[in-house]
Amino acid sequence: MSGFEILMKLAGEDSRMQAEGVSEKELYPVLHRMTERSLLSCGRGEKNGKERMLYEITPAGRARRALGKDGGQKGEDLRGICHGEG
Repeated sequence: MSGFEILMKLAGEDSRMQAEGVSEKELYPVLHRMTERSLLSCGRGEKNGKERMLYEITPAGRARRALGKDGGQKGEDLRGICHGEG
């Protein structure tokens, strides 16, 4: 998925993100940190006839999402990653 597609998916699934108005400007540093932590892979690809950076969740990212940050909750704590934690 492109960063914009991720943003739209998150906004549609998470009412908290809709209320907070998460922007592309805020999302891309988070995607970069998740890539650095091997939670996502990133590469150039074509989407809708345009070259874009595309992101894909890695097996490590899937495992972390399934377990949750604290091992007891399902889902990734994006706020922690936003602020350089976790």
